[in-house]
Amino acid sequence: MARILAVDDDPDMLDLLGDVLRVGGHQVITADSGPAATAALASDGPVELIVSDVSMPGMSGLELLVLLRQRPGLERLPAIFVTALPLSGVLKVDLQLGVLYLNKPFDASALLDAVDKSLEIGHVW
Repeated sequence: MARILAVDDDPDMLDLLGDVLRVGGHQVITADSGPAATAALASDGPVELIVSDVSMPGMSGLELLVLLRQRPGLERLPAIFVTALPLSGVLKVDLQLGVLYLNKPFDASALLDAVDKSLEIGHVW
């Protein structure tokens, strides 16, 4: 069981992420934007993983991850980006950050497998 921050500006996708992660036995904090995610962490404490949409208004998932990794104790925060965007444009930058991708739409088992893998990678890199 991990403590996971799920971030997506689409309420239906955010509900889906939260539901799947909870069914998988994880504790989930949800936020509908980058600023809401930083506020949630300030009030609810640190997480072990972030699952975030890439393209959100105001602050992208990548910008959020970079911001979070500047905080003490979160420098190596593992992340999964869920996206409907083609991966070729951002893949290189995000591989350097140690981020896994999951294309939308995805099934529950794919998300939970990505969570397991991301948590394993996070303990290594």
